Amino acid sequence: MYKQLRKEGRRNEYERHKLQAINQRQKMVLQRKTEEAAMATKRLKELLEARKSSARDNTGMLLQTNEKALQRWLEHELEVMVNVHEVRFEYESQSQVRAAMAEELAVLKNRFARASSITLNARMTRIASLENMLSISSDSLIAMASQLSEAEERERSLTNRGRWNQLRSMGDAKNLLQYMFNSLGDTRCQLWEKDMEIKEMKEQLKELVSLLRQSELQREDVENELKLREQAVAIALATSPNSLEHISDDMNGLLSPMSVPVRKQLKYCPGIVNVPVRELVPFIDQTRKMVPLSQLPMKKLVAIGRAGNGKLWRWKRWHNKWHVQYKWKWQKPWRLSEWIRHSEENIIKAKPRSRSFSY
Repeated sequence: MYKQLRKEGRRNEYERHKLQAINQRQKMVLQRKTEEAAMATKRLKELLEARKSSARDNTGMLLQTNEKALQRWLEHELEVMVNVHEVRFEYESQSQVRAAMAEELAVLKNRFARASSITLNARMTRIASLENMLSISSDSLIAMASQLSEAEERERSLTNRGRWNQLRSMGDAKNLLQYMFNSLGDTRCQLWEKDMEIKEMKEQLKELVSLLRQSELQREDVENELKLREQAVAIALATSPNSLEHISDDMNGLLSPMSVPVRKQLKYCPGIVNVPVRELVPFIDQTRKMVPLSQLPMKKLVAIGRAGNGKLWRWKRWHNKWHVQYKWKWQKPWRLSEWIRHSEENIIKAKPRSRSFSY
């Protein structure tokens, strides 16, 4: 029972938030449309008043009309026509919105409707909000309808009397026709420019959509790569923890999109290295023979170890043979040749004794 009440409470809370969001959105839309309709209605009223005054002035002007006055008159007539079209469009749009709100209000007031799923408080709040918006919309529609009726009446009167009675000569008619042709040409050019801008914006939108799709694919690839890496690490941990380091290195080399720096290779070879050729001449002797350390007896190996201490000599950082290209902290590759030379001398010194023992 308690769970059912909690579930019903959550559902009522959700419905309440939903109705609040709908009310807020409809109020904002209705307010915007009402403001636009009020501005268009006010502008139409001003234009109609200006037409009345211009009609009274034109009756007393008679033959004193000129080219500039005709152009102003034509611009005014065109502006009135465009404004009437704007007011009519707003009137039709707001009428549709009002019809939808009225239908919803009728559904909410009907006790047998399906709206009984919401709570009583939410329904009453919604009904009050709809009635308020309907009253605001009705006032706006009445104002627009009155201005539209006045504009249509004046349009019919001008059509009956004749719109072009102000043209007194063929020259005025030609000048006005040339002005209309120029205005129409400028309008067509501006329309073409707007069309081109719209096409360019559409192309840019397509490019952005393609880039977004590519980024989504790359993101999916990276996610799959991370999943594979996690699986490989999990398998490595399950099978052998000792091989985890090698497997992670392989995974980094195969799956990582980042470039891995190559290890620096040492610039020396086994033997005598980094020594000029003139220094090598005293040590070159064709009678001497290199013998691998694995083939030497144990005594000779012990002697070699005592002579060379079994490792490379240590050199400090301020030694005069320090080279910048080697990053070692204490081992110096060029001492390897000296260590080999000491080992060879010990081997050669031990050879006569072995021969005497053999005799």
